[in-house]
Amino acid sequence: MIVAAGTAFAGEPPASDEPDTASIDVDSDISPSEIDWDYDVWTSEFSAELRKHWTAPYSYRIGITSGQTVVTAVLKPDGTIVSVEAVEEEGHASLHRASIEAVRSLSGLVPLPEEFTENTLSVTMTFKYPGRPR
Repeated sequence: MIVAAGTAFAGEPPASDEPDTASIDVDSDISPSEIDWDYDVWTSEFSAELRKHWTAPYSYRIGITSGQTVVTAVLKPDGTIVSVEAVEEEGHASLHRASIEAVRSLSGLVPLPEEFTENTLSVTMTFKYPGRPR
């Protein structure tokens, strides 16, 4: 298994009506010299698809909740998500549910490249829901 956690790839806000400060970071400790496949291209595709499936909860969009959720997912080479776990939670439970559901919804949508030779890839994502002045 390869574990990804470390360098941040910042995400875009979840949708046009979402606060413009919400973001997703998909992290990786894998350096280009350690792998024989184009991890940056895959990470970009994975992040773009994740942003499409992420909707911050209503309570965040109206400014009454804030926090962050760190989620770890284990993927098979075909993109199937084997497991999803919130490993750090700060703020209201609705934020954590939205983060986990966004990741689960990607199962099978973003396969790893054929050059990926491991059985699984573990990816860590940080969903940030910063507080805003009211």
